[in-house]
Amino acid sequence: MNRIAQAIVGSLLAAGCSMQGAPGKISSQPTSLRGGASHVRLCDERVAFEIKPSSGVRPEERSYYGVWKGEVPLGGATGTMCVGLVVQDIQQGKANNWWVWNLGAGQDMTNLQGMGAANWWGRMDGDRMFLDSDQPYLGNVYSYEFSPPNAKGELHGKFKVESTDRTRKAAYPFVMYRSPTPIAASATSVASH
Repeated sequence: MNRIAQAIVGSLLAAGCSMQGAPGKISSQPTSLRGGASHVRLCDERVAFEIKPSSGVRPEERSYYGVWKGEVPLGGATGTMCVGLVVQDIQQGKANNWWVWNLGAGQDMTNLQGMGAANWWGRMDGDRMFLDSDQPYLGNVYSYEFSPPNAKGELHGKFKVESTDRTRKAAYPFVMYRSPTPIAASATSVASH
């Protein structure tokens, strides 16, 4: 590449980095906002949330509360996608979550447009949490299954893909790690994995 092209590409990259901040300087530490709300940057997305455990939450459900970050394998290839999960509340078998993703923040990925955040309600089944897609995408349905967090602050999950005709399915294990965040006052029981 000639020097002019290198200078143009370099200035565009510098401009993009200055707008987003240097990756090493972006804090994944939750910051308190007014009214008990907080915000955190996960997978290059800013997420505002409020962790408010309902009364009567079982200890195994309470252990999910908080901010989680990890990488999900894509299709068994070497690529991964950055994912974040904020569990705000669990009540009557439903989990109020923020789910965050960024294809470009994973390993071996160049798609910087595949990112976002969604308030994705999950369902509890015993001590497991599930996030299920409600619509097929490109002939597949997707879901995430989580076991209760272990004492090391790890949230083990499976990313599941199944074709709508049910002829193909795969499950990819992954681990998310707890980001430090206060959990509403009361003893938190952490299940061992």
